[in-house]
Amino acid sequence: MKLNYFIRLVKKSDYNNWIMLWNDYLIFCNTNISEEISKNTFNNIIDLKSNISSFVAEDSDKKLLGFVIFVCHPTSFSLNNRFYIEDLFTHPKSRRQGVAYSLIKAVETLAIQSNSDKLYWHTGENNYIARMLYDKIAKKTQIVYTKMLI
Repeated sequence: MKLNYFIRLVKKSDYNNWIMLWNDYLIFCNTNISEEISKNTFNNIIDLKSNISSFVAEDSDKKLLGFVIFVCHPTSFSLNNRFYIEDLFTHPKSRRQGVAYSLIKAVETLAIQSNSDKLYWHTGENNYIARMLYDKIAKKTQIVYTKMLI
């Protein structure tokens, strides 16, 4: 059976549902962060003055199926802002239903409407299932080095 859902921006009233999905995401990433950081992340997402935003996929029962968190930022290589997808997650029961694709396309649409010249994101090398989708809609272009400072 095809999953029915729609994509929309996160609202303040989404917090209780969002935090459950966010915690599932942290488990998926094998990451443990403080409740304070999680609350700060959500508060930044709903702050209209922040450059971080989020779309969610919601079904007809008002259940959140997934989210994408993205940042719009200036760059030294263009006059246009760029969009970076920082986090993308779909609930395991919602996978392979087009939810992740729809969330990426929502960011892409917003980026185009904002006259952005680039949308990009990173993923784990071993995230094979997600990479099958990403390989269909974008070009793999970079090797990323990370050095944690704190």
